[in-house]
Amino acid sequence: MTDTTTTTTATTTDNNNVKSKTSAPECTVSVYDQTPGSQQKKINVVLRSHYTVQHVINLIGTQFPYGKFELILQPHDNKDLVHLNNLESQLMYEVAGFEHQLKNSLVLLPSGSWDGNVTKRFELPLKKAQGLVSLHSKEKTTTKSTSPIKRDTTTGSPTKKEKSTETSSTTNNNG
Repeated sequence: MTDTTTTTTATTTDNNNVKSKTSAPECTVSVYDQTPGSQQKKINVVLRSHYTVQHVINLIGTQFPYGKFELILQPHDNKDLVHLNNLESQLMYEVAGFEHQLKNSLVLLPSGSWDGNVTKRFELPLKKAQGLVSLHSKEKTTTKSTSPIKRDTTTGSPTKKEKSTETSSTTNNNG
């Protein structure tokens, strides 16, 4: 399974036919494809404040091979889900639960598959940094390797190392 992330940024063309980003406020949303068997599970899309929901759906539609799909906003703080397909003419920045200061999560579902349950939460992959857990054990083991370094007497550079290792282990029972 390949997990690919793509970022889509809309650009405009000025009078000199040079592409440049518009100066409107923008934010990034993550779109998670929940379609069974999908190749591309997540993309990032840059949204600008003047984008309607329909424009966002069209942008996302260019990145996936589906003709139609359901697009759901999963807001932060366990707020109710928002079915975006019903809000096509509304500005994305004005959708209840959308927070342009934060990275929002949009969930892409196959057309007609959403059950309308706004209290449901989709399991979205965590960032790699968020998935790290630090574990502390009661037993400490230290491995120390000592290798005297022979130096060339003319250049002072290290030469071959002798093979000599020392291993020590300590156990702390203080809990």
